[in-house]
Amino acid sequence: MDNVMDHCIIEQMLKRPFAARTMEEKIKVIGHPVPRPPMEQLKSTYKLKGKIMSRNFNVSSYDQQWLCGSAKLNKLFCWPCLLFRSANEKNVWSKEGYSDLNHLSASIKTHSSSKDHINNSLALSMFGQMRIDEALDHSRQIARNKHNEEVTKNRKGMRTLIEITCFLGTHGLAFRGHYECSDSTNRGNYKDLCTLIAARDPAFQDFINNKVFSGTSGGIQNELIECIESYMLQTIKREVLDVEFVSIMMDESTDSARLSQLSCTLRYLRPDGTPVERLVRLADVSSDKTAAALAGHVDEIAAYFGLDGDKVVAQSYDGAAVMSGDKSGVQTLVKQRFPKAGYIHCRAHVLNLVLLHSCTNNKKSASHLNAARH
Repeated sequence: MDNVMDHCIIEQMLKRPFAARTMEEKIKVIGHPVPRPPMEQLKSTYKLKGKIMSRNFNVSSYDQQWLCGSAKLNKLFCWPCLLFRSANEKNVWSKEGYSDLNHLSASIKTHSSSKDHINNSLALSMFGQMRIDEALDHSRQIARNKHNEEVTKNRKGMRTLIEITCFLGTHGLAFRGHYECSDSTNRGNYKDLCTLIAARDPAFQDFINNKVFSGTSGGIQNELIECIESYMLQTIKREVLDVEFVSIMMDESTDSARLSQLSCTLRYLRPDGTPVERLVRLADVSSDKTAAALAGHVDEIAAYFGLDGDKVVAQSYDGAAVMSGDKSGVQTLVKQRFPKAGYIHCRAHVLNLVLLHSCTNNKKSASHLNAARH
């Protein structure tokens, strides 16, 4: 600060205003004691009964907290006005300095009540608080930037997990392994893919090594699958709402755990004429495989996708009585709600029946088929 402490600070403020200084210099000036020298050289003369009298400066005048003086300039100044005066402010207390001791008391009283002095005094008293606010704003900005960086990193990590989930689902690969501990050579496709990508991506390595959230637990895998399922169903729903006709296909099969799984598929034409089939539900129907229960799944699908009575024009199942029965089968119950939904026997099941009956008519094949059934 140009060694301001080694010189008259008031003279330095007049040469280079407070407003033109850096924040570091301002803080140093504010921390400097208000200059109040004895001002022994400051005198004023006046006439009393024809005699020339002299009046010296009395240090008790410094009781006015804003009053300061420069022994070098031999003038009195207002400390707040000296620091925070505006460029167009015309005030002897902040520019030229005051030296008329004969009218000092009256001038002090007048200046103390002036608008400029009050504003400058308020600015001086608020200077430290303003800096605290700026420091808090700076701290908030740093915290905000750090938070945004963490959010960006976490979003990138979650995007990778979503891509892994979509990859496994698209290729029909299992997610879990039988033994997923760290010493296992096969921890499952999901975890092993995470490890493979992390070996080439340090940012993803840090993400999955997070002790709070790694994204590799079974619960997280299930949540990702459910979120992707929800997004896909919403996309299919938007497509179905734009088409004119829809057909429903359902089939039941037993999985490896001997649970009866009912697959429900919608078939429709896109506006450009492209036929598409969308698997929209895979439900466990082991506890109830009656026609009413199976038809209930059609009702639920119709309610979710907004299918009205005229939009469903076809239904396709296998030839089992519970599905194709013309009295109380699923196709009959569905047709009661959707009159235009004609029943069509599944072509794949027709071929299956042909092969089945062909094998049945062959004695060797029939014996092997019966053995397989038992």
